[in-house]
Amino acid sequence: MLNLLAIKINQIDNVVTVTNTAKKGEVVPVLSEEGKEIDKIKLLTEVPLPFHKIALKQIAKGEVIKKYGEVIGHASKSILRGEWIHVHNIESASLPEKEVK
Repeated sequence: MLNLLAIKINQIDNVVTVTNTAKKGEVVPVLSEEGKEIDKIKLLTEVPLPFHKIALKQIAKGEVIKKYGEVIGHASKSILRGEWIHVHNIESASLPEKEVK
């Protein structure tokens, strides 16, 4: 089983990728691209699947979601730091909303 940590892939990202499933309330160390610990985030929600995103900061409804230094979507509702990010709170930047649902 992988250790629980999160990776910030690019400096401008506002989400991080968690390496494993995680329970609400767990504290996840955040590593930089270089592998140095740069933050710790307490999870506000469960992360039910490995290699999924959590918010590194509060993200307002409509704000862009950045991962890999690229815009991957827009928040469909406000997202708090430490919340799991998935189809329930993000709209894809590459697919129109009607095609995603």
